[in-house]
Amino acid sequence: MECNAPHLPEIGHAASRSLFRYWESIRGERSAPLRSDISLREIRHLLPWMFISERKFGDAAHRLRLAGTGVCQLWGDNMTDKDLFASWSKFERTTMCKLLDSALIDNHPFVMRCRARTARDVSVTLEILGLPVQADDTGSTQVLGLVVPFQDSELLRGERLDSFHLVSVRIIWIEPLPKNRASLSHPAGQLQSHLKLIRG
Repeated sequence: MECNAPHLPEIGHAASRSLFRYWESIRGERSAPLRSDISLREIRHLLPWMFISERKFGDAAHRLRLAGTGVCQLWGDNMTDKDLFASWSKFERTTMCKLLDSALIDNHPFVMRCRARTARDVSVTLEILGLPVQADDTGSTQVLGLVVPFQDSELLRGERLDSFHLVSVRIIWIEPLPKNRASLSHPAGQLQSHLKLIRG
C-alpha cells in the first residue's frame, strides 16, 4: 500500500507523526540523518518521551544511551543504560529486538503498539516509534525512539508498567527524497507501509 507521508495513516499518535515528519525533513536523500542534525529546540515538546537505543558488538540487548523523563516515569526507573524491554515476555521481547535490528541494519523505521498494565491493573496503550540515526562520533547506527501513551499518563498515578502485550507492528519502507524539496507538492515524499497484526 502506498500513501502520501503527510497523512501517515499507519502512525496513530500525533506526537509520533510529528517526530516522523521531522526525521523525514532532516534526512534528505540519506537512509538516516546524523544525530547532530537533530535540533532539540524544534522537538522539545517530544523530549520527555524520547530515547536513543544502540546495540554494541557482542551485546545481546539493545540498551538506552538516553531516556526521557516520561519514558522513565512509565517504567518506574531511570532507564538510561538499561534494556527498555527486559521485562517483556519472550515473544514481545524477541519481536521488539527484531524491529530494533531492522532499524539498525536496514535503516527501516518502525511503529508498534502494545497494551500495558500496572500491578494494580491500570491499563494504557502505548505507541513506540523507532527511527535510524547515524552517530557522529562512531558512525554507527542508533535508534531514535519515541514512547507515547494514548491515555493521559497522569491516570497511572505514578504506577510503573509491568506487563506488555503486543498489538500491532508496522515496518515503514522509505524512499530517498529529491534534492529540491520545494518542487514537491507533498514535502515529506512517499513511503510504503506494511501491517502485520499479531494476536495474543
